[in-house]
Amino acid sequence: MSGAQPQQLAQRAHDGALELGGDLVGRLVSEVLDSGAEVDALLCFNDRLAMGAYQALQERGVRVPEDVSVLSFDDTSFARWLRPGLTTFAFPQRALGRAAADELIDLIERGAATDGSSPPPAHLVPLPLRMRSSVTDRT
Repeated sequence: MSGAQPQQLAQRAHDGALELGGDLVGRLVSEVLDSGAEVDALLCFNDRLAMGAYQALQERGVRVPEDVSVLSFDDTSFARWLRPGLTTFAFPQRALGRAAADELIDLIERGAATDGSSPPPAHLVPLPLRMRSSVTDRT
């Protein structure tokens, strides 16, 4: 693949994604398509970035999901209104908030040290997939 390597694209996306949002993703998608790389799917950090990917793909005549599948995280309200509807993992904000609050209360009540000597606890929360129309089976 000519142009930027996947690691470089990931780092650039990480460095600026929150500030530039969909604009940065649009530029990265264009760069990947310009490189001649075969792209089957884009997994976006959140729905806002997926919207930028949709726009960049549409501007280049790339169809979602016929040519490239797009999926994301968050399940924001506009994910249902994008066309095609955005397939997204519903981010469990309440469950994560509850787990964080419970952990903090437990730390305070135990007077536990926070010096990093023990690994942080792991909490598993459901991450339901909201299957809409932006993903197709390519097998």
